[in-house]
Amino acid sequence: MTSQLQQAIDLAQSMSLTEQLELLKTLSTIIQRTHSLETQATTTEEDTDFLRLSFG
Repeated sequence: MTSQLQQAIDLAQSMSLTEQLELLKTLSTIIQRTHSLETQATTTEEDTDFLRLSFG
């Protein structure tokens, strides 16, 4: 675990329950967006590889 991650965890633990829930919602949105972008990039690379191998 990095020191930045540990600092973020320590900060989150010092927050009220309401703040922690808001943080959780925000992190969930960020993670979903990042995952979606990575999935799109991977799919595009796989499609390109398939087309290159099929028609190359």
